Amino acid sequence: MWFRRILLRQVPSTSMDLRHEIRWFATAVGHVEQNLDHFTKVYTTGYSFFDQNGNRIAKYGVFWGPNDPRNAIRTLPGSTNVAATLTAILEVIHMAREEEPPPSLLIYSDLQSTEDLLKNLRDYAKRDFYLRRRDEKMKNAEILQDLFSAVQGLHLKVIFY
Repeated sequence: MWFRRILLRQVPSTSMDLRHEIRWFATAVGHVEQNLDHFTKVYTTGYSFFDQNGNRIAKYGVFWGPNDPRNAIRTLPGSTNVAATLTAILEVIHMAREEEPPPSLLIYSDLQSTEDLLKNLRDYAKRDFYLRRRDEKMKNAEILQDLFSAVQGLHLKVIFY
């Protein structure tokens, strides 16, 4: 019987060596090893601001590693910092799915308010991303729906710092 389980603590962004933060990675019953090499680490960020004309502009960044061609900074006109951060995470997942097989992902995100959104993604999907009142959709419902669909079958962990 095969299974994978990750036990991670939330770590501050000042952590120098993540190998100490990952306690155990289990790949099979009875075979437990401490191993960070199975994870592809990706860092994401998102922010927004108003330009001189009063228009909201959001940007997000994705960092796979030094000189990696997948590194990106993109603009989302009219979006919020939450939408930008969720879009960054979604882009990482889509890029990972292009690999065969998709790698196990360790995604670092700097937006704390996104943590509850991602933890409860399945519950939100059950009500089709409507608010509890059922009269309107949640903010960023389209991105959340895309995220919910994209993460199915992937082995990933999102850490908020």
